[in-house]
Amino acid sequence: MKKNVLQLRQSNKGVTLIELIVTILIMSIMAGCLGLFISASRNSSFRISNETALQTESDIAMTFLTDIAEEASAYRIAEEHMTDAEGVERQYNVLCMQVYDSAKYFCFIVHDVTGEELRFLKVKGSDSEKLKWTAGTSGDNINNIDIKDTLTVNNINNPANKRCFLASYVTGFKTVIPSGKGGLLQVSIKLEYGGNTYSANKNISSRNIV
Repeated sequence: MKKNVLQLRQSNKGVTLIELIVTILIMSIMAGCLGLFISASRNSSFRISNETALQTESDIAMTFLTDIAEEASAYRIAEEHMTDAEGVERQYNVLCMQVYDSAKYFCFIVHDVTGEELRFLKVKGSDSEKLKWTAGTSGDNINNIDIKDTLTVNNINNPANKRCFLASYVTGFKTVIPSGKGGLLQVSIKLEYGGNTYSANKNISSRNIV
């Protein structure tokens, strides 16, 4: 009888302090691992979402540019520095294309390096209000366009002018124009957002280069 009472007392002695500490430690480790797993999953989800957004932005811009470049009969690239409405000096990398669509047009793909935006402008060749020619030149040759004045008069250097917006997060825009008929226009676009980077490159053949 005494033996049974002793065994009962031993079985009901409860949890010791050491056991409690060990239990808390194990639970803390498990909670930490679970937190790391959730954080990693969330970061992976954000990364994939950012990459998808950048790819979509790049695809839209590249498709738009390609549709124009395939019909272009002449290309020109330029780098311009202009002051915006807020007095900020901004750099613009410009691809100018001459296109025929029932009439002659000049299309400008403009990379606002400072604002990391890609902008677009289309001006009819006969529109003297919107298309400016370099002083002393004659004719409507693409090389005679005063690109800086044309961009200014069309308000392209105003960051609030969303009418000309094409793509955002653009940190790089480079073009190499073909040297003659049969050559390819080389275009590269780089976008960055939230620590993610996406780059796209394309060689474009024009049907109308003469």
